[in-house]
Amino acid sequence: MTSKKGFISISIIYSFLILFLLIMFSILISYSNRISMVSSIVNEAKEVLNGL
Repeated sequence: MTSKKGFISISIIYSFLILFLLIMFSILISYSNRISMVSSIVNEAKEVLNGL
């Protein structure tokens, strides 16, 4: 093992890939939480308006 250039480059590539996947999943989770919160607020507003 005289050269570790391949190991270092692959390690950097995999770390960026993992970082990208984590950021993508966190964005998707935040969007799904936002959608569920908005739908629950809309349903509560509909119930209040139907009660009037």
